[in-house]
Amino acid sequence: MCQSSSTPAEDPLKLDECHLSGKYILELLKIDFKPRDIITNKSLRNAMVIVMALGGSTNELVVA
Repeated sequence: MCQSSSTPAEDPLKLDECHLSGKYILELLKIDFKPRDIITNKSLRNAMVIVMALGGSTNELVVA
């Protein structure tokens, strides 16, 4: 969800954000959408290239 990390846990909008996230997850389940539909070997390689180009750690993909 866009900007979800900027909403403080105590903010009343956080509950709305959680409900909206759940709604989207249910929609994805209805169409049988799985992480493997977008996470491919090519996408993982691309992520590694970006992390290394930005000077990130090789551990970045593990913790991301």
